[in-house]
Parts: sequence; C-alpha cells; structure tokens
Amino acid sequence: MKNLAFLLTILFILTGCAKSPSYEKKEIYQDPKLISYYENLLKDKSPEEAAKLAVEDTIKLIKLNYGGNKKIQVDRFIIFEDIFAQTNNIVFNYSFTPNFTELSQNEQIKAAKFMQVDLVNRVCNLKTARNTLKHGANEVHRYFYDYPDKAAFELLVSEQVCQKAGL
Repeated sequence: MKNLAFLLTILFILTGCAKSPSYEKKEIYQDPKLISYYENLLKDKSPEEAAKLAVEDTIKLIKLNYGGNKKIQVDRFIIFEDIFAQTNNIVFNYSFTPNFTELSQNEQIKAAKFMQVDLVNRVCNLKTARNTLKHGANEVHRYFYDYPDKAAFELLVSEQVCQKAGL
C-alpha cells in the first residue's frame, strides 16, 4: 500500500511538473478592508520597516490560525519553520518532509522549479504581499534538508521578479 501511495505521489508530481510551469496573472480575492489596512500600514515606511511590519503581521496570523505553533506542515513536502526580518528581507525558513527527500534528485529539481513559479505566482498576485514588495521589501524563502543546518536552495521574490514575470 505504501508503494502504491508513493507511486501515485510520484505520478502526481511528474504530471504537475511535466508541463513547463508558467507565470500567470490571476485575481486572488482579498477583502478590500484588508488591502486598505496594509496600504495604510506601509504608507511612508522604509523597506526595512515594511519587512519588519510584514513579519509581525504574519506572526500574528500564525498565532491566530495555528495557536502559535512554530512548525506548520504546509503540504506533503514542506514544513514551515520560522519567519524573521533581515534588513529589507522577509525571510521564511522551511524544512522538507521525508516525502520530499525520498524523491530522486531529478524529481526534486523539477519540484523546486515548480515551487519557484508557484511562489512567484502567489506572491505577485496577492495584493497585500505585492504592496510590501512595492515598498522595497523582498521575500526570501529558504528550504532546508535538515533545518537549520543543511540548506537546499533559496527563492527570492521581489518587485523586479514580479515585473520580469509579467505580473
């Protein structure tokens, strides 16, 4: 049964990654009051202040939605570990679950490429996150095989990345 589940997972990943991932402009609904709140929160703030405020707000949401748990399983492959501000960067740290590390190196590379496109699509299309980027902050997403010692790769999303992707 485990082998079947593993094979289905591999097939799902391969089918999802077989297509060339592409950037896609899409409307992600957010309450207009929330968008306005973020616009006012970031008004006249430096990139460093914008990053710090974004981190503080994200931590509040984590406490509200997850009871303050530091580790949150995002999906089958990723566990959220930490968030902090570093200069004008909002740094997200994640570790991989055993499901990811069991994939072949080629499958991990394909999954990482898909993660990059998916991340850029989500961040650049989310008005509150995009507003933070427009204020000069960046999102840095660090992925670890063994948190915090063995880094796998890092993905950067900035206003320039969004523009280059046509979003």
